[in-house]
Amino acid sequence: MRFGEIYTLEEIKTTTKKIEDIDVNFMHLAQARCYAYMFLKENNLERIKVRLIYVNTDSLESRAFEYDYTINDLKEFLTNWLRVT
Repeated sequence: MRFGEIYTLEEIKTTTKKIEDIDVNFMHLAQARCYAYMFLKENNLERIKVRLIYVNTDSLESRAFEYDYTINDLKEFLTNWLRVT
């Protein structure tokens, strides 16, 4: 990785739904955020792109959703999401 480049973590999900009917599933994105946080922590990095990709198993068409996060964004999300009351 060169200076200034940002890693992209891709989480790929398969579906039988029509690709144009796909929207982001909260749990799928939460899973990708967990992976992204672990990757940033392990590699002492500050920023990452997360790309959630849905692939139709019949047509092989795909649809992607991309997000940019800092380690603080992900830490805040995980702290709030995993809070047990």
